[in-house]
Amino acid sequence: MTTLPPPGWYSDPTADAGSPKRWWDGNGWTAHLEGAIPVIAAAAVLVPEVAPLPAAPVASERRDYVSTFGETATYREVAEAPYVFTPSRSGTVSVWLIALGPIVSLLSAALMIAVLVFTQSPFLTLLAALAWPVANLAWAMRDHKLLGFHGFTTRASWGWIFLGPLAYLIARYVRTRREAGIGAAPLITFLAVNVAFFGLSIVLALLAPALATPLVATVAEETIVQNEVARTGTAYTVTCPDDADYFDKATPVSCGVVDTVTGATGVVFVTYIGSGGQPYAYSEPVLD
Repeated sequence: MTTLPPPGWYSDPTADAGSPKRWWDGNGWTAHLEGAIPVIAAAAVLVPEVAPLPAAPVASERRDYVSTFGETATYREVAEAPYVFTPSRSGTVSVWLIALGPIVSLLSAALMIAVLVFTQSPFLTLLAALAWPVANLAWAMRDHKLLGFHGFTTRASWGWIFLGPLAYLIARYVRTRREAGIGAAPLITFLAVNVAFFGLSIVLALLAPALATPLVATVAEETIVQNEVARTGTAYTVTCPDDADYFDKATPVSCGVVDTVTGATGVVFVTYIGSGGQPYAYSEPVLD
C-alpha cells in the first residue's frame, strides 16, 4: 500500500526546473501555484465591495415668500435638507436711504430752514435739525431687521449708525460679504455721492464770486435806496456794476445814483466789510 504525502507546496515533477511549487491537496495536483493570487481572492482584491453612496440632494423649484414688510425672500427645498436658505439679496430701501445720505441731508437742511423762516421757533427748528439723525437711526434698525429676513445670520449691529452712516455701511458690508459675497453697492454709492458733493463744493467755491456778483449788485442797489429814503426821504435810482469785485475790502465799488425828483446824477461808494449782519457799508450819495 502506497502512502501519499500530506497536502502542501511541492516541486511539480511535470514542470520545468525553477518553476514555482504547486499545491498538492493530498490526493493530486491542483492548478494553484505558490505566490500566485487565487482567482477568487484576486477578484476580491481587484473589485472590493463598496457600500453604495447616498443619493446627492436634488434641488427642487425655487419658492418665494413675501413678508409683511413687502420684501421677497427665496428658499430652495432639497431632498436631504429641506428649506435651506441661500442669501441672494442684501439691498433694502432703508440702506439705500442711508447710502444717499448727502442728498437726504439737503432735504433735511431745507426743512430746518423752512421751519425757522415760517415759525421763528427755536424749539421746532431744533426738532427739524434732529430729523435726519433720527431717520438714519430708524433706517439702520429696519435694515438690520430685513437682513435677518433675507437670511443673514451674522449682521452688523444697527448701533454702528451712531458713528455715522459710513461706519454703519462699512460694518454692514463686512458681514454681508463674509456670509454671501454681496452687499458692496450701498457703500460704493455712499462714497461716490460724497466724492461728487466734495467736487461740486470746490467748483462752487471757485465760481462763487462770479455767480454772486450780479446778486450782490442788486442787493446793494436796493439797500442804498431803502437807506436813503429812510435817512433823507429822497428816493434815488441806483445802478451798481455787475462785473465789480464786491469781496475786495481795499477797493470800494462805485455805483451811479439819480435823484428821481430833480434828475441830478452822482455816485455812491459801496465798501465790503465782511462781518456782522450787514457785510457792506455805503457812503452818502455825491451828486454832480
